[in-house]
Amino acid sequence: YARAHAGPLGVAQPDRDDNVPAAITEAFVKAYQGAGGAVEHAHFPDARHSFVQQASPDTDRCIALVRDFIGRQLGRS
Repeated sequence: YARAHAGPLGVAQPDRDDNVPAAITEAFVKAYQGAGGAVEHAHFPDARHSFVQQASPDTDRCIALVRDFIGRQLGRS
């Protein structure tokens, strides 16, 4: 599936995620890239799973990255 539909992908990885360990995300990113997909991968070293639900500098950074990523995909950058 990824080979036929490998559009650009943005990934935000909180490194202290207890639900989705960084190793799983890294393996997915590597496989997606191997299938020809472009990935922008941002790390949040001190963040936990669902960190964007709480106001913080990491949340602000993540939201800015997502807005920028979507804007570029829509040709608005």
